[in-house]
Formats: sequence, C-alpha cells, structure tokens
Amino acid sequence: LFLPEITIENFGCKRVLIFTTILGLPYLASNMYLRWDVLLSMSTLFGLISGPYNGALTVYIDELAIRYQALTKQDLEFVVAVFFGVYSCFMEGTQIFGNAISFIVISERHVLPRNLTDNNTLPLKCGIDFDAHGNVTNSNLEVPPEHERIVLVCTYVGMGLFSVLLLCCFLDPLKNDIKEGSGWKSACHRFLAAIKHVGNPHQILLIPITILIGIESALYSNEFTEAYIACSWGV
Repeated sequence: LFLPEITIENFGCKRVLIFTTILGLPYLASNMYLRWDVLLSMSTLFGLISGPYNGALTVYIDELAIRYQALTKQDLEFVVAVFFGVYSCFMEGTQIFGNAISFIVISERHVLPRNLTDNNTLPLKCGIDFDAHGNVTNSNLEVPPEHERIVLVCTYVGMGLFSVLLLCCFLDPLKNDIKEGSGWKSACHRFLAAIKHVGNPHQILLIPITILIGIESALYSNEFTEAYIACSWGV
C-alpha cells in the first residue's frame, strides 16, 4: 500500500525495477536448498518487493502509452489498453515458456505404457470425477535428480540476471517520476483515503470478491491442473 509510491517517487521507476528484480533472485535461488526457514524468509522478501515492482511497471507502461498517444493522437483509453494488453501477453507467456524450460531440463526418463488401463497404479478417473486421494500410489511419480533441480534453478536465476542486464542497458529513465519529499506525504494521504473507504459499502463488497478471486486462482492452478492435465498424463 505504501512502498510503491514511496520508492518510485524517491528513486524512479528504472531503479525500482532494477533493484526489485535483483532482490527477487534470492527467492529463485532459495529453491536449491529446500529449507522452510530459507523459503519463508525469501518469500517474505519477494512479497515486499512485489508491490514496488508492479507499481513501477504500471507507471512505466502508462507513461509509454501516454507518450505514444501524444504522437498518434489516438484515443488514450484505447492506447493504454493496447499497451497493457501487450504486457499481459508477455507476462502470461512466461508461464508457458517457464514450463517448457522445466520440461527440457527435467527430461522424461520413463515411457508410459500404451494401455494405461493395464497399470493399476494410475488413477482411472480424471476431470470432474478425479479423486485426489486415489493418486497417492502412482508409480510414475519420481523425484528428479538433485543435479537436474539445481540446473533448473540456475537457469531461472541466470535468466533473471540477464533481465537485470537488459534493464540497465536498454530501459530509459522517465525523468518525471522522481518527486523529492512527496513520497511519505502521498503515503499518508493514501492511508487516510483507505480509512475513509472503510465506511463505503461498495468498498466493503469488494472484500468477498477479492477472497473469491484468491480461491479461484488456487483452484485453477492446483486442483484443476491436477485433475485435468496431470491426471491425463498419468502423473
């Protein structure tokens, strides 16, 4: 709520994007040694930098759209929607490319039987009839070797370092996003505005919608993937 505006107005979007990207790399590297204390601390750090990173990214894309609209004289709302649409396309594409990299690094070492019904350890029902508790004895599940997991994590960390290099070399500073001394004042105004919204019934109704979106995201990324995708592959 407060960090994005404070950091952006004191350091600028470019510096915030670079520093938050660097601070996000330990979160990836922590997967080399799976310890709960390391993962918890790195997850906390990642959560703290997510706000400034997304805020700086939004400000930068919005500024690009405004400057492009000034040159083309097109409708501003349309231009902003196009710019954020292109960004969302690349952002969602990272999940596809990330899974492709995981598939390449953690190569398949076993061939599934042609007749899956002959394998009693495979779940017989997928999709809507999927039984999560009936998949505990699946013989196709095998922990990847330690070196493959480390190679995978190093690949992601290397790509993160490469992205930092790209930001340093090719991302131009906005030069109008740094406002000396106004960060804390803006944060206080935002805090007071948030308190005023507590009494607004429309704002209160957003709370269950937010909870529903969180539940939906967890269902889609976990249960749905397990029942419809992983199960059909015999995992």
